[in-house]
Amino acid sequence: MSGVNLERLSAREGLDAEIEAVEDRLFQRCRIVGITRILRPTPAQRLRVHEHGAGEAVILLHGLTFFGAYWAPMLRHLGVRALAPDLPGYGLSDAIDYQSADLRRWAVEWFGRVLDALELPRAAVAGNSFGGMMALWLAAELPDRVSRIALIGTPGTALPGLAPDSGLALLAAPKSRIAHDRTLGRSTVESYLQRALGPRAFGHVPPELIDLYQIMSRRPGWRGATRSLLDRLFAEEQPRPELVLDAAALKRIKVPVLLLWGTPNEYHGAALSRQASALLPGAEFLAWHGAGEFPHYDDPEGFGRVLTDFVRGRPPGAPGDSALPRG
Repeated sequence: MSGVNLERLSAREGLDAEIEAVEDRLFQRCRIVGITRILRPTPAQRLRVHEHGAGEAVILLHGLTFFGAYWAPMLRHLGVRALAPDLPGYGLSDAIDYQSADLRRWAVEWFGRVLDALELPRAAVAGNSFGGMMALWLAAELPDRVSRIALIGTPGTALPGLAPDSGLALLAAPKSRIAHDRTLGRSTVESYLQRALGPRAFGHVPPELIDLYQIMSRRPGWRGATRSLLDRLFAEEQPRPELVLDAAALKRIKVPVLLLWGTPNEYHGAALSRQASALLPGAEFLAWHGAGEFPHYDDPEGFGRVLTDFVRGRPPGAPGDSALPRG
């Protein structure tokens, strides 16, 4: 990220230096100045985190196969301290094999160690797709360390009755080129992102982000992390039931929850998400009309205002801000 880097990686040659160069161009395009820090949640694990802004902290959890820089277009519109890690196996964080992991337990233990490394007793969490699924697990298991959660689009398969969201459904398909091809051409990446994000949001994606996705997929560990995660998420293309939060578990989540749902969304109707939000004691459901599955790409500025209000504990779309149309 443009600015201070606490443990610059570009001293290493080759692919990682190429990744950093493209990231720098992306951050410059998005007018971001921040820091990139390397955490060590355990002595053997290196985790890279992009940081931008100041104030209340929000941890941004990206979806499967993505990376922390995925959030770049909206970071400058946040009025809080944003911390966007490369989840293990992705970006420039260390490789990991999820094959034998109990994903819910792993997520809870990993997040606790990350907060400790950041010296944060508590933080808000915002997640998209698999990142949203993690956010729900964390809210259920770590109420003392998670202040509130924002679910951006479909939270993976964590809610009862939900089929895989667009990105996960594409990845889980037996003939998925993204999950199985050894090398990814730009046209393959563009096709996947357009289907996962929807044509409107895809039209707002910076070209550097497409370059990053293609380059990141060549990094050792990316494909292993993707395949092992998919194996732990699905059995014969169906979500593993132990990963879904049932009605009783949802009712026990006491932290404030914002479900931000882009419409229209060709993969899911909003009804199931509304039903789930009714089970969550502190939930609010907002529909972002015309944005599809990824409203933070469709309108980064408006999304940044809404997320800032939520993290600060104000009603999203408070007076003086541009409110979301509600579904």
